[in-house]
Amino acid sequence: MIYELNLRRVYEILRFVEQNEGATTNEIHKRLKISKASLLRYLRKLEQIGCIKRVEDEAV
Repeated sequence: MIYELNLRRVYEILRFVEQNEGATTNEIHKRLKISKASLLRYLRKLEQIGCIKRVEDEAV
């Protein structure tokens, strides 16, 4: 399967995560108005290439 990344969306996500450290996927989804499935694809790809790191929620 081939995914095409929209660079503007990637930039929006990275900028939001940088400005709102510790933001959850739910917060990103609501604020940037990106479908959850699409957002998860972007986040997974950004994790794979080392741009972001997932931090497990300690409250769980």
